[in-house]
Amino acid sequence: MKITYDPEAKALYIYLDEGASVQCTHELSDDVTLDWDMGHHTLIGIEVLNVEPEDIPVVPSVTIHTTNTE
Repeated sequence: MKITYDPEAKALYIYLDEGASVQCTHELSDDVTLDWDMGHHTLIGIEVLNVEPEDIPVVPSVTIHTTNTE
């Protein structure tokens, strides 16, 4: 699992399967979308918008990569 954060967009993305390609996106709310690999009926990613850095929990076994906004 990989997690990225884009501070400019205030977007957090959780990669559940980095090797799969997105075939379908489902919007749960204005701020949360789910990406699916429909061929395997597998949830492969979660995007959460409007996330402030201080709202991201610290999980010892997970590294959050901040995207370069330059």
